[in-house]
Amino acid sequence: MKYTEEQLQEWKKVGKIAAKVKGYAKGLVKRDIALLELVEKIEEKIYAANALPAFPVNVGLNEKAAHFTPFHDDKTLLGEDLVKVDLGVSVDGLLTDTAFTVDLTKEQKYKN
Repeated sequence: MKYTEEQLQEWKKVGKIAAKVKGYAKGLVKRDIALLELVEKIEEKIYAANALPAFPVNVGLNEKAAHFTPFHDDKTLLGEDLVKVDLGVSVDGLLTDTAFTVDLTKEQKYKN
């Protein structure tokens, strides 16, 4: 399938929003932030960019698989965890999906 220049520019626009949100989200991942607060702030940033979440923001901790979204009453706080965040942005039906990992363990075993 071949895309027009206009379509490609729209994809770039959505990708730039996702990149900005991702950068913002990385700065939020710190010990003692609640998972629910983290997810809500990331989704608020997406809405503020006149976009929609492509799917609920997902957070995986340590050995737990990705694609976990905290419930409305989740009180889990980040501690010495390996934190994986997966987020998506949607504008006019165009979707992006990006993810990152932050190592909050004492040993800092994993390079970011």
